[in-house]
Amino acid sequence: MNLVERLKKHFAASSNVLITGAHGVGKTSIIKQVFEENGLVLNESWLYFSGSTLDPWVDFIGIPKEIEYNGKKCIEIIPPKAFANEGNIQAIFIDEFNRSPSKIRNALLELCQFKSINGRKFPNLKVVWAAINPEDEENTYDVERLDPAQKDRFPGNQIFVPYVCDIEYFKNKYGNDVATTSINWWNELPEMIKKQVSPRRLDYALEYMAKGIPLEDILPKDSNVNKLRQDLNNGPVDKKLSKLYETKNVKEAKLFLNVENNYSSAIKLINNNPEYVKFFVPLIKKEKLCLLIADESMNISDYILANKENCPEFKAAIEQILTANTNPKALVKIRSYFATKEQEPQNQTKSYIRDPKSSIEYIKILDNSKSAKESMDIVMKHFPDDPDQITVEMTINFIHEFVSTKWEATVRQYDMNLLIEIWNKCYDVSDTKINKLSKEFIRKCNSIGISTQMKGLTL
Repeated sequence: MNLVERLKKHFAASSNVLITGAHGVGKTSIIKQVFEENGLVLNESWLYFSGSTLDPWVDFIGIPKEIEYNGKKCIEIIPPKAFANEGNIQAIFIDEFNRSPSKIRNALLELCQFKSINGRKFPNLKVVWAAINPEDEENTYDVERLDPAQKDRFPGNQIFVPYVCDIEYFKNKYGNDVATTSINWWNELPEMIKKQVSPRRLDYALEYMAKGIPLEDILPKDSNVNKLRQDLNNGPVDKKLSKLYETKNVKEAKLFLNVENNYSSAIKLINNNPEYVKFFVPLIKKEKLCLLIADESMNISDYILANKENCPEFKAAIEQILTANTNPKALVKIRSYFATKEQEPQNQTKSYIRDPKSSIEYIKILDNSKSAKESMDIVMKHFPDDPDQITVEMTINFIHEFVSTKWEATVRQYDMNLLIEIWNKCYDVSDTKINKLSKEFIRKCNSIGISTQMKGLTL
């Protein structure tokens, strides 16, 4: 049951209600809606008071006036104009009740319990409702704490308005597309920024933007105003994605996703749609793919890993993660995924009949290689007995990259003794000793059990 329906039941039951909610969440609008849907008319059958500006005497209790009664002078309270027709009043609402003077709060005790003020009856009064900002320990709001007796006058004193945007309110005021787009933007804001951009402030921004006022005049600069403007120009991101998917316009889809604000709005929708994943994810830049692999909240990571051989961008992203060794979450994800998909081969070590080539021939064959595995076969089989400096540097770099980026099961397929022999020969011949080995390379060599036999490795 939504809040409006709950309050309607309280009204039907003549239940006094105390509503608590942060600034700008629409407390007053909700109460106004409930009263109007029950046929009440403002300033006739229901009254609104702002607690923060109420004068206890002039606006609420009444003004004392000297009169004669039975030949004696006495004081009579003249009620404010709002209470002149007390027989018509069915509901009274005091907004910002915990900002009102203590005399107002005390007067409300009588009004709630006896439906009167200083003994003056409101014969048809059904409900007294009030709204307050939260009382918190951080003193976020300049409010008075209500004492238990004041709170106890309201049977419904546990009603809280959530700090969210009312989609129906925004749709009714601005239309479906603007409402959906702006609320999606608001939902993605960091919590600290949301506190500065209340639902009411978002309402202000949309209202005054339509009148030509810049969004920057209304919204804080940290709220990514450009993204809201861009989203409003593009329309709801779900509609944009649907159109791009239907037309299969790869070029336009790439351009759309390359814009950071578009990407941040679209990626969750893509993640939740398997067909979108197949179309859009291969179009995402490598840097973003690396982040997606590490994101545990995304299903996309499994798709990237499962299709690494079918998409060069996927493979490049995975290799970058393994080589850089700076993204622990992504490394764990990759290793755990392939641990279940790729078992370590048993008794599959490749054997080679050595056919050493000259350095010139070796480099030429290596340059024409079409894959990393083919290149490793060339190294193992044709590495020269008397390599020159260029051959040594090329071989060291290749072995380093291959071991760093391939799965341990793949590396173990090769003759480790021969690999160690070639590596050490390169080390002995090289003019510049190896000093820039990646942590991943050293970790792999250690895990495979060859690090202690390879020259130049520091564990």
